[in-house]
Amino acid sequence: MLRQQLFDAMEMVLPDKPNSSNQRYRRTALGQRWLETHPGISAG
Repeated sequence: MLRQQLFDAMEMVLPDKPNSSNQRYRRTALGQRWLETHPGISAG
């Protein structure tokens, strides 16, 4: 369950190229809301 929530909170920058050396992840709106409601957790 937690793993699925983490996947929902992040998304690939280049979804069509999952093996690209330029691949990164960004926070979704859901991930941003979660961080705003959990102020003691570091954003990384």
